[in-house]
Amino acid sequence: MQKQWPLGAGIVIVRRCNDSWEVLGLKLGSLYDLPKGQMDPGENTLSTAVRETREEASITDIDFIWGKQTLKLDHLTFYIAATSQDGKVKKNPKTSIQEHDSIKWMTWDEIEKVVFHYLRPAISWAKKIVEEN
Repeated sequence: MQKQWPLGAGIVIVRRCNDSWEVLGLKLGSLYDLPKGQMDPGENTLSTAVRETREEASITDIDFIWGKQTLKLDHLTFYIAATSQDGKVKKNPKTSIQEHDSIKWMTWDEIEKVVFHYLRPAISWAKKIVEEN
């Protein structure tokens, strides 16, 4: 029987660097994650995604310049947004556990190679939206 994961949400965070876009990756072991997490009672997917991005990457400047389009990946809903902040990994405020090792800004091609496999569709989806606008 397949495990039922709780509903969650996250954001593919990008920032402008010279003439191209960089994507935020959160290092976890040898691979990279995206800011995301489980919905708390009373939250919707957007508020969850914003909270998780703040908690996991210390990013509060979140600009949904492409609108609030979503991509559903199983139990997760992803948004795409831009920021001007660098970000910083800190401990989870509820558990006091540092969930990620570090932050790295990467090109689309770089992150596609090192992100957790199940998150690759979110990267491809975000790249298409960002690069076409």
